[in-house]
Amino acid sequence: MSDYEYKLSAIVLVYNGGKYLRDCISSLVNQTLDGLEIILINDVSTDDSLSVCREFERDYDNVRIINKEINEGLAKNANIGIKNA
Repeated sequence: MSDYEYKLSAIVLVYNGGKYLRDCISSLVNQTLDGLEIILINDVSTDDSLSVCREFERDYDNVRIINKEINEGLAKNANIGIKNA
């Protein structure tokens, strides 16, 4: 990220949601809000979720991934998202 300051962060907790994830992230990147940051937190998914996340991170400057190596659950990951927003 450059000197740009985001006004709003959308935190998406990802765990084996590959079937629906593309629709979810597409909905976010197509918002007309100015200054939207999208943080995808992958909690050791075993399906194609991480590759879907990587596609969006590659194609959109306002999308970033936090890829976890240890499954820690929703609450811990939500707090990580908030700290990184």
